[in-house]
Amino acid sequence: GILGAVAEQARVVMQLLGVATVNPFYRDPFKSRSLKELWGKRWNLMTQRPLRRLVFDPLVWCGLPRGVAAAGTFAVTAALHYFPLVFARKMTIQAALAMTVFFESQAVLLVVERWFKPEKWRAPLGTLWVTVALVGPSPWGLAPVFEIMGSPLDCGVLKSVFWC
Repeated sequence: GILGAVAEQARVVMQLLGVATVNPFYRDPFKSRSLKELWGKRWNLMTQRPLRRLVFDPLVWCGLPRGVAAAGTFAVTAALHYFPLVFARKMTIQAALAMTVFFESQAVLLVVERWFKPEKWRAPLGTLWVTVALVGPSPWGLAPVFEIMGSPLDCGVLKSVFWC
């Protein structure tokens, strides 16, 4: 998101100035050929490892299928995105639920992509799959952002096209 872009810019500036070496926030996310690669290796690297250790791995160790563990991890991710905004009264519960639908759709699509293995496709096709998988459910993820900004493209407008 926006904070990630700012963090990445700050990282580059700090390295150019020789102040510090900071691990990257993203690792070329636009080169992803599958959602598994995007979410597991390229996106939000600062929270990826803690989410894996604290949510995904324990759910798998308890015997839950990996798809269920992914859904649990995405539910925690959604909560981390909306809890501060709901409690600050900057986001409605309806918008928070819409955001949760976006994140849970990613878990479902991760399970679906295990059947057709886009990571084995040529780069343009895999990248197209990732783009469609993100853009398709994006109204649910973006509606809360529009609501916070006071944009007319909030849940009320998107309701006519998508459940929001």
